[in-house]
Amino acid sequence: MVCQDLPDYTRKVTIEYTGGFIGLEELAARLGSIVPWDMRGNVHYMEDFETEETEWQLTDWGTLSTIARSTRRKHSGNWSIKSVVDSEANARTAMTRELFHPGASKWALLVMFCLKNDAQDIEVYFDSTTAGRNRRARLRYRMPTTTLSIYGQDTLWHDIATDVDFAEGVYIWFPFIMIFDEINEVWDKIIIAGTEYPLANVPIFAQDTAIVGNLTLTIWQREIGVVGFTSYVDTVVLASNVQ
Repeated sequence: MVCQDLPDYTRKVTIEYTGGFIGLEELAARLGSIVPWDMRGNVHYMEDFETEETEWQLTDWGTLSTIARSTRRKHSGNWSIKSVVDSEANARTAMTRELFHPGASKWALLVMFCLKNDAQDIEVYFDSTTAGRNRRARLRYRMPTTTLSIYGQDTLWHDIATDVDFAEGVYIWFPFIMIFDEINEVWDKIIIAGTEYPLANVPIFAQDTAIVGNLTLTIWQREIGVVGFTSYVDTVVLASNVQ
């Protein structure tokens, strides 16, 4: 029998991978659709509400106020949280998430809001207790008065801008980003709808406490007139060790 000259399929081939390996946290931080700003750090928490929001506490006040998961509007994926705030006085909704606190860090918190020109009061809270200190980095945006404010050491709201007007007659997604240094207890900046508001070395609220360490994110939507409004929240990202 004549031996045929066939390829040697048993020959060993060495494949060298020249790229770098990245972890899931870095991958998440690089996704432009998830983190719409130049952030270098570690993603501590990320939520897109694609599964049941069992870890979020959703609460509403007001006869017709509701807050629940919805497919009506979304920034990414198929789901978001729909908030309906009644027009009566003191109507509001809140969504709260308790997280593990790894220790004081420089943080960046992103929340995507879908709003139109009937929105009223929007608030984002980062509250923590660690190493005997209670720290609160909080922002508030009021569309009717076009004011952007931060929560001060005196427990009062202080305006940092009075011309933040991006009201539109149709629903549009806007990123709300707050960056602050928990170690030195100061702000860095706030970015709203693509506009940066520098706050270098402005103090965040901080005081001594005996409470055991924790970290709480809260998103409030409040009625401040007699209008009532509907809005949506999606894509919450909390990053630590931000550069």
